[in-house]
Amino acid sequence: MGVSCRVHIVIAMSKTADAEKVKGILMARGYEVDGVFQSGSRALQMAYDLSGGIVISGYRCTDMMYEELSNGLPDYFSLLLIASPSVVYEAPPDIASLALPFSVAQLLSSVDMIFEQLKRRGRDKKGARVRTQLDTAIIDMAKQDIMKEYDMTEPEAYNYLRRQSMDRKMTMEEFAKESLSLTGPHSAKTVQRKWRTKNV
Repeated sequence: MGVSCRVHIVIAMSKTADAEKVKGILMARGYEVDGVFQSGSRALQMAYDLSGGIVISGYRCTDMMYEELSNGLPDYFSLLLIASPSVVYEAPPDIASLALPFSVAQLLSSVDMIFEQLKRRGRDKKGARVRTQLDTAIIDMAKQDIMKEYDMTEPEAYNYLRRQSMDRKMTMEEFAKESLSLTGPHSAKTVQRKWRTKNV
């Protein structure tokens, strides 16, 4: 059964073969898969750049466990865990899960169920703020500064931004603005001015 409207799907699994198998099943049934990653931080980065959807995860990614990945997702994303029966049995009740081995029908049913939950959640949060292109530009600038300052890779810098914003109970946009210096070429005001000039 194909989907009647767009749902963003990101796959995060340490084993590429497993991820490609899931992707193949979904795409053959009319779903679009936005990205396949071995790194949880890369999957999180894509999730924050999208308007909402599902991250399908294995027990672990190359850089984090599924629980950390789930905790880092924005409110408009949900996680579907695919793992062994013992892992699924011990998984938190608020995380949707599917035990191995699974059938095609079980996978599609799980994805459809989460999609319906997301649609209901979206109706309940119509006033929720959506990240803008300007927000993304400010986050990218803060990420570049962190990479230079702390000699981090891009995924490490993104993960740092995410963790710091979570610890301070702020959005990533708010923390990115705070982390940028108040003056100079990388200030939030300068980023905003450059973005507006480029997009006029």
